Amino acid sequence: MRTFRTYLIAGISVVAMSYAFYLSSETTARRIFLDDVMSRTMQKNTGVYNLNHNQKLLLEDWINNTFVLKNAPQPMKPASLTITENMSEGQAIKVSNGLIYEVSPEDVSVAMTWLFAFPISIQEGDDPNYPLQMTNMNTNVTINVRLKTRPMKDA
Repeated sequence: MRTFRTYLIAGISVVAMSYAFYLSSETTARRIFLDDVMSRTMQKNTGVYNLNHNQKLLLEDWINNTFVLKNAPQPMKPASLTITENMSEGQAIKVSNGLIYEVSPEDVSVAMTWLFAFPISIQEGDDPNYPLQMTNMNTNVTINVRLKTRPMKDA
């Protein structure tokens, strides 16, 4: 007799595969997703952060149906920085240059899904507590971080 856990795992697998297929389909390849193109700070500054899920979906549909994207997707340049370790379930991220960044508590749920070897970029942000922004180059999703430790120098 199958348990609830078995059905739950099977259901999650079906949903994940369906979502992956949806994201890779031709119709979604040229769509704008607000969470992917706007940082949390930008969403707060523009009021998008206050929209509920359905309102965000309606806004995304309106944008995608009304406007044409300016640029065709460009081939991704190799990143000079990559994630070498996702620590404490997304609370900290170690980068290929040896630096460790602490993730803003608001962004831990996003950071915990980032995997080893994802290409990233680091730039200055506008949050005084987490003054840097780390961008996942695969998805263009940005999180707020601050430098936690510097690499140790060899003796």
